[in-house]
Amino acid sequence: MRESEIIKQTKIPNTVKSISEGLRKIGVKEGDVIIVHSSLSSFGWVCGGAQAIVESLFNVVGKNGTIVMPSQSGDLSDPINWCNPPVPKEWIDTIYKNMPAFNKEMTPSRSMGKVVECLEH
Repeated sequence: MRESEIIKQTKIPNTVKSISEGLRKIGVKEGDVIIVHSSLSSFGWVCGGAQAIVESLFNVVGKNGTIVMPSQSGDLSDPINWCNPPVPKEWIDTIYKNMPAFNKEMTPSRSMGKVVECLEH
């Protein structure tokens, strides 16, 4: 969804404060272990974007809480099964031999969204 459409559909800007209040309202509290699957656009327009959402999560669960968020790296799967898009069969051996190993500092998640990318850093 385009940002201009999100702005039109948002009554007031969402902020770290308002998102934190919303999380508390639904029962998230200090020390909780939470599993989060989010879509940035589902929040409406957010002042600070993904960073504001992640800061809100940390603000609410605090230092003793845990935030778990799916973060798959589909590129590190068997290329013979890749279908979106598939790679030519003659490339498979080269990919097997040359795919860099997972590196928590550098390997991006794929198609998981801005909130996940922000949490990873």
